[in-house]
Amino acid sequence: MRLSPGRVAAPLTVVLLGLTACTSHGSKPTAQTTSATSSAPVAATSTSASPSPTVTTTPPGPPKVQLPFGGRQVLPKYRIVAYYGNGQSKALGVLGHYTPDEAATQVATAAAKWTTPTRPALPAMELIATLVDGYAGHDGDYSHDSTPEQIQPYLDAARKHHELLILDIQPGRQNFLPVVKRYEKFLLEPDVGVALDSEWRMAPDQVPAKVIGHVSAAEINTVTAYLSKLTTSHGLPQKVVVLHNFKQTMITDKATVKARPGLAIVWHFDGHGRRQDKLFGYNLLKVAKPFFNGFKLFLTEDINIFKPSEVEALTPAPDFISYQ
Repeated sequence: MRLSPGRVAAPLTVVLLGLTACTSHGSKPTAQTTSATSSAPVAATSTSASPSPTVTTTPPGPPKVQLPFGGRQVLPKYRIVAYYGNGQSKALGVLGHYTPDEAATQVATAAAKWTTPTRPALPAMELIATLVDGYAGHDGDYSHDSTPEQIQPYLDAARKHHELLILDIQPGRQNFLPVVKRYEKFLLEPDVGVALDSEWRMAPDQVPAKVIGHVSAAEINTVTAYLSKLTTSHGLPQKVVVLHNFKQTMITDKATVKARPGLAIVWHFDGHGRRQDKLFGYNLLKVAKPFFNGFKLFLTEDINIFKPSEVEALTPAPDFISYQ
C-alpha cells in the first residue's frame, strides 16, 4: 500500500479469536476370552513353519479440506481480483468505502470484468489487519492489530459471496512472523491468506511514511515456513501469500526467497502514477515460476488507469490484481 507522507491510520485494538476445535471419539475394543473343550483330535503344530508377515500401517493424514467455493487450488487456476483497504478509514483503500457485504458485492462485480474463456476471476478482499501508525504507541511499534470482531464480518461476507479473504500485515517496527502468528485462528481457515507489506516494515529507528521500509528474504522465509507447515499439517487448500513491493530495495536478497509446499506466493507490484512508470516497475520486479505476479491499480493516484484487457496483455499476465 502507498500512503502519502504524513498520512496516519486510525487506531484499533488487539484481541485474539478463539475457535472451537472438534474431536472425534472412538470406542475402545474389549478383549474377550472363550474357553471350550472338544474330544476331537488336535493337529500338531509344526515348529518349522514360517512366521506370519508383519503388517505395518501408516496413520492417516489430516482430512483434505476444500475451499468454500470448491477445490483446493487457487493459482494458477484463477486470476485473483481484490479490493484493498481497511473498514476504519476511507483513506486507506476502496474497502473503507463500503460495509463488508457491500465490498464483497462490489469486488464481485469488478472481478467479472477480468474473467476470460481460459481463466475465471476469483474475487477477494485484502483487509489491512495490522495497520501502521504515525505515532509509536505504548509498545513503540508504530502499528496496531485489528480485533477479531473487526475481521470476522469480512470473512463472513467473503464466504457468503464465495471469495477469498487476505489479511494484510503492516508491522511497523515489529518482525513479520510474530504479527502473523497472532492471526493463526483465522489462518487455520481454508480461505484466508496473508499479505506482507514491506513498505511498512520499519527498522528500529524508522518512522512510517518518513522512509520506505524493507524486509529481508530471510524474514520472509520464516513466515512462509510457518504458513506452509500450518497449511500442510492441517490439510488446508493452497494458501495465497502476497509480497508487496515497488522498489528493488524493499525485499533484499530477493533470489533467496523460497517457494513452499501448499503456498501460492505472489510478488505484487504496488507502484502508482504514470503508465510508463508502472510498466517499468512491473518489468523490473516480475518473477518466474514457481512464483506468481501481481499488479495494483490505484483508483485515484494512477494517471490514465489501465483497463483489464491492457493489464492482461502484460508479459507475463499478472495472476493477482488489486484495486486501492
